[in-house]
Formats: sequence, C-alpha cells, structure tokens
Amino acid sequence: MNIASFLGDVAHMGAIFVLLGGILHKKSAEGISGKMQVLYAIVFTTRYLDLLSYFDYYLIFMKIFYILVSYLSVYLIYIVYKKTYERAHDKFWIETLIVLCLGLGLLETYDITIPEEVLWAFSRYLESVTFIPQIYFTYKKEIKTNMITYYTIALILYRAFYIINWIIDYNEERLFDAFVVYPGIVQFFSYFIYFLLPRDVAKPVLPTIIEQTTPSADNIHRSCTFHRQESLLEPPLLKRNAASYTSIYTIGMDGRNITPNGSVSNMNLVKIEEARY
Repeated sequence: MNIASFLGDVAHMGAIFVLLGGILHKKSAEGISGKMQVLYAIVFTTRYLDLLSYFDYYLIFMKIFYILVSYLSVYLIYIVYKKTYERAHDKFWIETLIVLCLGLGLLETYDITIPEEVLWAFSRYLESVTFIPQIYFTYKKEIKTNMITYYTIALILYRAFYIINWIIDYNEERLFDAFVVYPGIVQFFSYFIYFLLPRDVAKPVLPTIIEQTTPSADNIHRSCTFHRQESLLEPPLLKRNAASYTSIYTIGMDGRNITPNGSVSNMNLVKIEEARY
C-alpha cells in the first residue's frame, strides 16, 4: 500500500461519514437516493466474500467497515427515517444496472467457473454505476443539497487517489488490472455529471394568484372570494387600514364577492393583478 491508496481510503471513509452524519444530524433521509445505497450494499457484499482469506488486519477492518456502513445507510433510509425518504424522486430502475453488470461479470472475468470470481468482477462493474440513481434523483428533484455535494466531492477524491495509486503501481511494478482500472475510470467521470445538472430551482418567496377559471364571456361576471394572506415581508403587528394592505389574494369560487374585511366590493381582475407582487 502506498500513500495514494491510503488517502483514497480516507476520502472514501470521509464520504461515508458525510452521508451518515448528515442523515443522523438532520434525522432525515431527504435528498438521498436509497437505491444508490442498496447498490453499494450489493457491491461490498459480493466483493468481500473472501473476508477472512487474507490475514491483513487493515484489509479485514476496511472490508467489515464498508459492509456494515452500507447496510446501516439502507437501514436508516428505509426503516428509521422512511417518512422522510423521497420515493417519488428515487425511481431509477436499478434492476437494469444489476442485470447488465452481472452479464459483464459472466463475460469478462478471470475464471467463469469460479462463482467468487464472477461476483468479484460483477461488483467492480456495478460500483462504476452506483452513483447513477443519485444523479437521476437530483435531476428529478431539481435541488442539490450541500450534503450530497460534499459527499460527491469526497467520492471524486477517493477515486482520484486510487487512479494515482494505479499509475504508481504500473510505473513501479508494471501492475495493471483492467477489471479494476477501466470501471474505476468510468466511476470517476460519472461523479462529474452531478455538477452538470441544473442548479436549485428558484422558488417564489410570496404566493401568487391562482386562477381557478379562465376569464371568458361566460364566467367573467362570476363572483369570487378573496382570502387575505399576510405578506412575508411585512411586520405581523403593523396596523394598516384597508387601503394600505399589501397582501396577496387567492381567488375562490363560492358565489360571494368579499373583501378582506368582509365588505362587498366591486374589485375586478385588473385590481386583483395590481395586488400581486
């Protein structure tokens, strides 16, 4: 092990701590793709079937750590904080990724007759696409959280240090493992897609008028109810008269025409528009 691979492990652990720390601190799984964490659990489970084959305390610790934290993240997202998990945005078909990567594992592996070798190759291919569900999640939600941004940066550093490690190994010992290097490079560049997604969608600070009907010759004389809603920019205890209201009105069709103070009004659509911000 050289310094580059060690720093890669540190960055990887840092990414995991950012994710788990964010979930536990906020007590929420908001903004996180649970399917991405399911893929990570599959990756580490199928890769470390030889958990006790090599008596290297560092490797044994790291393998156990990755397996445990992957299942812990799944448990937190789907069980502990399931009410905050945004299923509506996390609909990427990970089954497609699993099937494709398993097919590659059968076609491109060291020895197809050994199940452990096939699953190890499968885990390498699957890890290269584990971030895709999070990219899809962020694209659908159209919001990037700071936690996922920091998590992504840490993963980029993790993979970047390992690429440096592969270069060092090749220069010093002529070691090159295509089943490790090529999926790793694909994984490295996949993280940058996250930063190409649209930024946060600007939300209006104040509500606007919701037109429940389209003005026409048939419904232009229908009466409306105007419900007063305080402007968020105004002091709540400020006393104002009816002529100085700077409020937002929503239109409801219930057969009456009432001003905020309950008196009859002849306000038309032009005056309603003037009340908008």
